[in-house]
Amino acid sequence: MLNDLVTLVRKEYEKLDNEKSRIEERIKGATQQAEVEMKKARAEAFEIGLKEDISLLACIERLEKITKSTLSAAGDCGIKKPSFSEPTTEGDVSKELKKVKETIKSCRMQINRYL
Repeated sequence: MLNDLVTLVRKEYEKLDNEKSRIEERIKGATQQAEVEMKKARAEAFEIGLKEDISLLACIERLEKITKSTLSAAGDCGIKKPSFSEPTTEGDVSKELKKVKETIKSCRMQINRYL
């Protein structure tokens, strides 16, 4: 009976150890993918003239300027102005930039109607 219990515990340990290894590999792969994406983003930033290492604060400051211009463009195009939130994280900045992109797309569509 004790041998059965020891065997059961060993099997469970092996199963958990294998699961731990799979999770570690997934994390490692995700980390590597994130590093690749960061390199691409940095290269794109340099291509458009951003030469400095960008901090969250710098992104938020630039986003404020972009959102002001976007609101002005939306008004000029006669489309509904988007409601922008105050970003505090990288994720927030990304969400707000998606709103900017959608607004620009709407402006282009509105302009094309008149051409």
